[in-house]
Amino acid sequence: ADFDFARQTLSVSKTWDYKGDGGFLPTKNKSSVRKIQIDWQIVVKFSELVKNLPEDKPIFVGEEKIYNSTVNDVLARHCKECGISVISIHGLRHTHASLLLFAGVSIASVARRLGHASMTTTQKTYLHIIQELENKDIDTIYVAVPNDLHFIMSKKALLAGKNVICEKPFTTNLKEALELKEIAEKEDLFLLEAIPNRFFPNTYLLKEKVKELGNIRVINFNFSQYSSRYDRFKKGDIAPAFDPNHSGGSLMDLGVYNINLVMELFGKPENVDYYPNIERGIDTSGVLVMDYGYMKAVCVAAKDCQAPLSSTIQGDEGYIVMRSPSSQITEFQMAFNKQKEVTYNENGPHNRMYYEFVELKKIIETNDKEKMAALLQDTLDVMEVLTEARKKAGVIFPAD
Repeated sequence: ADFDFARQTLSVSKTWDYKGDGGFLPTKNKSSVRKIQIDWQIVVKFSELVKNLPEDKPIFVGEEKIYNSTVNDVLARHCKECGISVISIHGLRHTHASLLLFAGVSIASVARRLGHASMTTTQKTYLHIIQELENKDIDTIYVAVPNDLHFIMSKKALLAGKNVICEKPFTTNLKEALELKEIAEKEDLFLLEAIPNRFFPNTYLLKEKVKELGNIRVINFNFSQYSSRYDRFKKGDIAPAFDPNHSGGSLMDLGVYNINLVMELFGKPENVDYYPNIERGIDTSGVLVMDYGYMKAVCVAAKDCQAPLSSTIQGDEGYIVMRSPSSQITEFQMAFNKQKEVTYNENGPHNRMYYEFVELKKIIETNDKEKMAALLQDTLDVMEVLTEARKKAGVIFPAD
C-alpha cells in the first residue's frame, strides 16, 4: 500500500498516466521514489478516502480524465472564494519547500522530500530564500506565518542579523518570547510585535477617557466571530487556526486582541483563569477572567458562534462602550451616569494596520531602543497571561 497510516508515511513509487489512456507509470526518475512523512490530519483524510478502495485504483480519477489544469482550476476557485491570492498546486509545493528552508530544515532533507536528484537542484530552485536572509539591503523581516512558526522564523531572521516584526500572537508561549528577546539583545537588533489595536489613535484616547469614569469595576469584552473554517473543522478538515499543532484556537486568534487592549489600558492582572469550550483538542471559544483585585475583566472570544460585537468598561461614574471588534476600535461611545452617550473617533480613514506600521517603522529608523523595550515588555506581559491561561485550562501545544 502507498499509505502507512500507523507510521504516518506516504510512499511515492509511481505516477498516473493522465495524458494517455490512464494506468500507472514509473516515476520521472529514480530520486522521485521516496517516502514522505505526513501529519495526522492527512492521515485522517486519506484513511477515509481509501476505505474500501482497491489498492490498484487511483483515488481521484473517475470516468473523466483529470488533468493538472483541472485541479489548478478548482484550487483557483477556492482561493477566490476565500479572498486570497490564487496559487497553483506546484506553487504550493514551492511554498512548502520555502517555509521548510526558512525554518532551518536542511537542504538535504528538503531535497529528499521533494524527490530531487541532487541538492544542487534544490539549491538552485530555492536560492532566493537563502539570499533573502543574506541580503544586506534587507534590514527587517516581517513574520506572517501560522502561529507555531512565529518563533522559529523570527529566530532564524534574528540570527541572520535582521530586525524582526512578528504578527500576533507573538509566539506560542512565554518561553519562546523570552528566548527571542535574549537573541535580539545579544545581536543588538529590533524585535517588535505587530498587533494593530496597540497603536490606534482611539486606543490612546481610550487611555485618557477611562480616567474620567471614576473607579473601574467591570470590563466585558466580547469578540465573537463565527469562522468560515468552523464548518470544515467539524467535518475533520482542520485549518491552522483550529489546529493545536499550529498553536491555533480562539484564545490565540481572537482572545489575544481582548487581552492586549485590556492590558494596554490597565496593565497586568493579579490573576487569570480561562474557561474554554474544547473540540478536537482546541478551544473553539472560551471565557477569560482577569482579576485586578479592585475590578474584574471578562473577555469572551469565539470562533464557533457569533453575537453583536460589544465591549464595555464600567466605572462608578460612567461607562464606555465599543461596538466594533477589539481588533479595530473604529469608534467608541462614552456616557456619565444618567447622561447621554457621546461618540469619539480619532482614527483616520486608513487601513487598520496603517498606524502600527508607521510607528514600528519610526522606531527602527530612529533607533529608538527605549520605545522598543517598552513595547516588547508589553508583549512579554501578554504572552505571560496567554501562556498561564492556556495551561491552567489544559490547552497544551507541542511547543509547550
